[in-house]
Amino acid sequence: METRKLQKVGGGTYTVSIPKEWATDHHLEAGAPVHVYTHDDGTLVVRSSRRDEEPIESVTLDVSADDPGDVERVLHAAYTAGFTDVTLTTTEAFADDHHRAARSVASTLAGAELLDATEQEIAMRNFLDSGEVSMRQAVGQLRFLTLAIHRTATTDIGAGVGERREGLHQREGDVDRFFGLVTHHFTRALASLKEVDALGVSRLDLFAYYLTARQLTSVVSHVRSVIAELERVEHPVPEAFADEVDALAEAARDVIERATTAVLNDATLADASDILDDAENVAARAADARHAVHDGETGARADVRALAGLLDGVERTAECGAEIAEIAVHTAIRAEHEP
Repeated sequence: METRKLQKVGGGTYTVSIPKEWATDHHLEAGAPVHVYTHDDGTLVVRSSRRDEEPIESVTLDVSADDPGDVERVLHAAYTAGFTDVTLTTTEAFADDHHRAARSVASTLAGAELLDATEQEIAMRNFLDSGEVSMRQAVGQLRFLTLAIHRTATTDIGAGVGERREGLHQREGDVDRFFGLVTHHFTRALASLKEVDALGVSRLDLFAYYLTARQLTSVVSHVRSVIAELERVEHPVPEAFADEVDALAEAARDVIERATTAVLNDATLADASDILDDAENVAARAADARHAVHDGETGARADVRALAGLLDGVERTAECGAEIAEIAVHTAIRAEHEP
């Protein structure tokens, strides 16, 4: 980094010289135009080309027409990569199966609509205005959905599987939609400070929100494993064991809720550190309970592997809470040391 002094010229205008090496590398000479951008975080950006500052907008991709799944995967990937307009072309011909796949993926992405679906082209556009998107609310909604899914899957395991998997399926799509939304705008913000300004959130906060959202989606993955292990249980679950799982799962949800709130609400370092300690304690308690199952200390003589696997899912959920709390600690440290 170089430090340079402002010079005042006629009319009250300020100037600052730019490094000669940078000008040479970009083929700039005296009198050449440059593009200057001011941003809400106080950043002043000088670019040699207007194109360098343009946000991610449109992309055209050629895909194979062999597998309709390719259409779904590429559209989803382009959306999460931050593109607003995505056009797929093929040297063969898109059929009804490809069009159905495109409509299916568009229906799962926030703001996305299918514009065109012909034999030669499939076009999708995201109509959401970045200025109307609240990343903070999106992560908050993702937290609500994740905790609801986890609560349904882990409460009263003695009652068996019941409709737990159906409850997961009903809300899993909403989790994917909100995580896709967060990823879409986070990626755009990496490419353009204009996107950062439109979202009204600093780049560091956007990064913290994205990392938190990733951990919340990981919780849903652990819920899948909990349900899978519960489906393997063939004998009645001891009541004491079921109560212990219920208490541990509730404690894991509590640290996730508090940790996410700490990230979103800029908690103090002391509060964030306390949440991290609690999260690590819950994870340790779940690990101890899992070991006790293996050692035959819980009264759960049957289905030991399945019950231990169930506790492993709860333990990993608490670890996600610890990861989010760690993000809150980092955010708090930055906030307390800002000039």
